[in-house]
Amino acid sequence: MKTIWKGIYSGNSIEVHNTWFRGEKLYINKELQDITYGWFGQSKLECELPNRSSKTNLRVKLISGFWKIKCYVFADGREIKMKEIK
Repeated sequence: MKTIWKGIYSGNSIEVHNTWFRGEKLYINKELQDITYGWFGQSKLECELPNRSSKTNLRVKLISGFWKIKCYVFADGREIKMKEIK
């Protein structure tokens, strides 16, 4: 099973991929930034997002429930709205 979330922040495309056996991946503008293998519970992904004036700290938290996985993305402490596409 594979789940993908997409969002945009400051003109950058953000994608989070979650698979059962290949882990979780964070892509910024289609470039892999971080990967982790969270077998159950919570997974965290992080990277720096380039901006015109400075860099923004981007954090992703995946929380698995019994039937569904939730994806939360934060840029400098503010939540970015993500849309589940698959």
